[in-house]
Amino acid sequence: MRHVVALLLLVAVGGRAAADASVAPTATSDGGCARLPSGWRLDELARAALRDGARPRETVVLAWQIDEDDRPLLIHAAVVWIALADGGVVVANLYRHPRDRDEWRVSAVYDVPYVGLQRYEKPPTRAELDRFFGDSWWFFRARDGFRRLGAEVCAAAWRRATGRAPWRAYP
Repeated sequence: MRHVVALLLLVAVGGRAAADASVAPTATSDGGCARLPSGWRLDELARAALRDGARPRETVVLAWQIDEDDRPLLIHAAVVWIALADGGVVVANLYRHPRDRDEWRVSAVYDVPYVGLQRYEKPPTRAELDRFFGDSWWFFRARDGFRRLGAEVCAAAWRRATGRAPWRAYP
């Protein structure tokens, strides 16, 4: 049961995926992504992550992915970097099930150590960001019977947020 709950709440993100035609590119590179899926809105992502009244200055998507299994359970997932007006940063692992409840939520698992959202007083270091990926179970490959339908590490967003080229990628 623990694995089923974890799988349902898993949000995955990562580097550029192998070429795929399943996700059409948007007219602009919203969120620092070359191919942010149509209908994904940065304001909705930020709203899901910022429930405490924090004011976003800029929201970018570090990575996104779309996975599906044989049920079929479809999971949209994104790791967002939100620069706050007060100088802090929120990094969040968000997901939604668009066939069911088309609402973004912070990924959560309650029966094991897990972090779906982290607030930093200043931009996180590479080590802190890598720890977040691990602590939020953000894997850059499909797992547990899921197929990857689309994914991208958003290089422009990654550079804007961290000042460095992406060091993570999808296979």
